[in-house]
Amino acid sequence: MTDAPLNVPPRSRKGLYIPVILFMLACLAWTGFWFYARSRAIDVMDGWMAREVRLGRTWTCPERSVAGFPFRFAVECRNPTYTSAEPGRAGTGTLAGLTVTARVVDPRQVIAAFSGPLNWKGAAGDAVTLAFESARGSYRGSAGVLEDFAVELVKPSLSYEAPGLATQTIASAKTEFHLRRAPGTEPATDVALTATGIISDLLNLALKDQAPAALTLKTRLTKLLPSPPRDWRQTAELWRVSEGEAQVAALTFAKGAMQLDMTGQFRLDEMRRPEGTIEGTAQGVETLMQAFGLSLGGNTGAAGGLIGAILSGGKAKPQAKPKAVPFTLRFDQGRMYIGPFPGPRLLPLY
Repeated sequence: MTDAPLNVPPRSRKGLYIPVILFMLACLAWTGFWFYARSRAIDVMDGWMAREVRLGRTWTCPERSVAGFPFRFAVECRNPTYTSAEPGRAGTGTLAGLTVTARVVDPRQVIAAFSGPLNWKGAAGDAVTLAFESARGSYRGSAGVLEDFAVELVKPSLSYEAPGLATQTIASAKTEFHLRRAPGTEPATDVALTATGIISDLLNLALKDQAPAALTLKTRLTKLLPSPPRDWRQTAELWRVSEGEAQVAALTFAKGAMQLDMTGQFRLDEMRRPEGTIEGTAQGVETLMQAFGLSLGGNTGAAGGLIGAILSGGKAKPQAKPKAVPFTLRFDQGRMYIGPFPGPRLLPLY
């Protein structure tokens, strides 16, 4: 006796198409998200462009392209031009190229790469040229709120020309600038600037030293939240009115045997002039004094100690190192005081 064959229903092949359908849906969703993130990044750029137009500055891009799908987007602009109609700052500028990129997963952060040189020709006949080996910038935030901003220049060289004046050039091996919202609940902004390998004929002549210089600045601006739509003068005025303060944590300048280390705080008075106190120490005092046409004689250590006592307001301070001199810079009533001695008068910053 034989068993009758079982009637097994054929398997459905619909399950084979499920992964393909899911993949296609994921691709469509990612494409939609890419266009959404792209629009967010373009909003930041368009907001900056609109701000520039309101302030009398117009950027144009004769050759523009958008690419980067699927994981990022890049806007490339070749030979952008710049025109300013601001009173006293009218002129035109050019840049060899600009590429702005952003990642799809983080469209609030925009990274820019610049191709130099950057040229500026003022209506008054002055001209500025900024050349560099490479230049990058980053911006995090939205069109109306800035969270973090940074610029990095490798081997920048800045030249300034004006009718009747000799061309002045200052260069460095590397320059970095960082600006970000300070952590915490109180409104504040942290600013940092570093420049190494600074070369300037004017500095070399003034300090009688051919060695490259270095500059470092770290400060916190209390009660300041920068807003991209505002002009810097509007931001500075709001900061002044709110009684904000610049808390300088470190300001150093070194060139050859000379080094200045400073800390302090200052603000802007009602006439928009600096007001506050900066204290620090100076090494290589003989180089600094010679720059002002003074001579300390042969005993620079003893003279340096005497000058340090005078510049620090008559307070005797022990010297940690030979030739290290404490000093105080005071800004009050529109004038800078070097120790007890009145220095140059100060002009309004804006």
